[in-house]
Amino acid sequence: MKRTNLRSQNITKQRRQVQTYGTQTPLSSAAVERGSTRWLNGSTVVIEGLLDVTGTINGRGTNNFSGTNNLSGTNKLTGPTTVAGNFEIIAGGLFKAGSSLIRPDGSAEFGAFKIAPDGTATAGLFELRPDGSANFGTLEILADGTLNVNNDVNVLSGGKIKVGTNMTLTPSADGGSILFQDGSKVTSVGGVVRMIGAGSGAEIRASLNAAQFQVGSTVMGIDSAGDWFMQSSGTTFMSIGSTASLTGALDVSGKLTVGNSVLFTGLQVQFTGIPTTANKPNVHISGTGFLYKSTFDPAAA
Repeated sequence: MKRTNLRSQNITKQRRQVQTYGTQTPLSSAAVERGSTRWLNGSTVVIEGLLDVTGTINGRGTNNFSGTNNLSGTNKLTGPTTVAGNFEIIAGGLFKAGSSLIRPDGSAEFGAFKIAPDGTATAGLFELRPDGSANFGTLEILADGTLNVNNDVNVLSGGKIKVGTNMTLTPSADGGSILFQDGSKVTSVGGVVRMIGAGSGAEIRASLNAAQFQVGSTVMGIDSAGDWFMQSSGTTFMSIGSTASLTGALDVSGKLTVGNSVLFTGLQVQFTGIPTTANKPNVHISGTGFLYKSTFDPAAA
């Protein structure tokens, strides 16, 4: 076996070439096989051109990248991530963070809160639609502003409130009404409350100091002073203060008892069906129209 003379001129020349190539700046066309290259003592590696790595890059500490950074394939970020500036996902990407999803079609999910591609937002019994309508459980708001509560109470345009199918509350400039399906209603106009029956014409009116009850052409009324009246078919019976008056005919069937004087003015008084007797007269009418029981005895005169 031939031995190599390590002191020969060829070996010395080779050592000189390796030392020259290993410390030359810049270093070009270098390859390291089955080994490693280490830069010590705060050295800096400057690459002017392309860094092409096949395999794995392990970076520790702070990694600073500027300019445009293109990452392809599967990229995984662990730990807190801070983005300063715009964060844009293009080309049909899906954004997912825990249970939150943002899809390319504009839909999204944030836990129980969901947004459909058309802009409809839902969460449990809550639903908000792009036309302005919404549902909050049994409370529904239509696009025209109509408010429905459990499909039983509806607030319509103009401030009308419909309760079920049988009652409607309608406002007006000087009052309002409660309308019932059978045609009866309660109204308040100008400070007067009216309760009107369906079809019968019966009506009750209540104002600040008076009340009236009417059925057809018959009217009964009373005020806060205690005055009252009854009127029907041309006949009026009223009491004002301490005086009661009757306009029309008075038909009494039975006994009429008057505890004080009775005054008839401009009237004819007719008594029919009076029993007869042979006793002497005992009735006297004075010149002023007063009727007396007379004690005059013509036989004693």
